[in-house]
Amino acid sequence: MQQYLFSDIGKRREKKIILLSILGTLIAMSVVFIVTFWKSGYYDLTTWISEMGYYMLAMFAIGIITSLVCYKYIMSMIESFVITLTDNSITREVKFMRTRTIQYEDIVQISSTRKGVLVVSGKDSVGTIMVSPYIANYAELKNRLNDISPITAYVAKPGQWFLIVLFYIFIACGLYYQFGQNETLLLAAQVLTAASLTTVFIYLQVSKRFNKRTKKIAWYVLLFMALGFAVNIINWIKSF
Repeated sequence: MQQYLFSDIGKRREKKIILLSILGTLIAMSVVFIVTFWKSGYYDLTTWISEMGYYMLAMFAIGIITSLVCYKYIMSMIESFVITLTDNSITREVKFMRTRTIQYEDIVQISSTRKGVLVVSGKDSVGTIMVSPYIANYAELKNRLNDISPITAYVAKPGQWFLIVLFYIFIACGLYYQFGQNETLLLAAQVLTAASLTTVFIYLQVSKRFNKRTKKIAWYVLLFMALGFAVNIINWIKSF
């Protein structure tokens, strides 16, 4: 039995990426805060906050707290990530996700992305294991997997492209919501945003990759988004 963990270089790299992502999110939220204040027509920040800014301030505070929680969550996953090879199976163990084991006889394909991520695809009932190129002794692990099944070039599945398209729809709708003027199109942007987030939520709930705790947390996130969406719908109705 041989186990493979994230290398120190890999941990530092992932930590840097996460921190930059959090910084980018906070900057984006700051821009949204400023644009919302600018579009409100108020010139006094205190007046704006007292009349309509509490919701935005709450969103900003929750965004900061969520970012910090996500940072701790993802780093815990990286620290606990373990790939184990035995004589007849490969196992992935990581905190907050179900342990996944694929018998060698159930491996359908082993492929590699352009960035070096190894994708071990099993039969539909056993799922997929993904291995970062920043695993310690990556070359050794790759050679061992190649001995089990020749490694091929990775080709994304249609469902994965669908999630990528949803992500860009979410970004485009968010931008229009902040800078657009047409009230009907603004509502449409919110509906598309809610639809894309709901689709991702459903995917998370039906996926076998995540444990019950992670799926439960997603319910709280969905509830918070639903409340925000409801507030916007009410404000849109009042505008008529």
